[in-house]
Amino acid sequence: MLQNLGKQIKKYPNDLTLRFQYGGALLETGDVDEAIKQFQLSVKSAKFKAQSFGALGKCFFQKGLLDFAINQYQKALEQARTMDNFKKEVHYNLGRIYEQQGENDLALEQFQVIYQEDIGYEDVSQRVEKLYAAKKKGQ
Repeated sequence: MLQNLGKQIKKYPNDLTLRFQYGGALLETGDVDEAIKQFQLSVKSAKFKAQSFGALGKCFFQKGLLDFAINQYQKALEQARTMDNFKKEVHYNLGRIYEQQGENDLALEQFQVIYQEDIGYEDVSQRVEKLYAAKKKGQ
């Protein structure tokens, strides 16, 4: 599939849908830097703008470039209109980054957005409870 998408990209270099799909395939195989290149192009597509920003956030998160990841996830949230699984994933990943950085209040804000819509999403309820308990101890 990866090779096929690569050939199609060479044939149709301006096809942003192909760029998005190729970026996703590259990310799955672990070629994060090449995936970033593809998502940076596919972000110009109105159809894939939010998802491309989200994918860029995921790439930068994997590379440990947390400030870059935060920036891309925030752009994804600006584009996402409804609280679907994509938007929940973006909030969740932002919360995880803030947790890693010790920004527990910011992490809690992200997890709360999901918690209010879907208490069963991933381990969000445990994360909210843990952060509330830590906040209570600090007071």
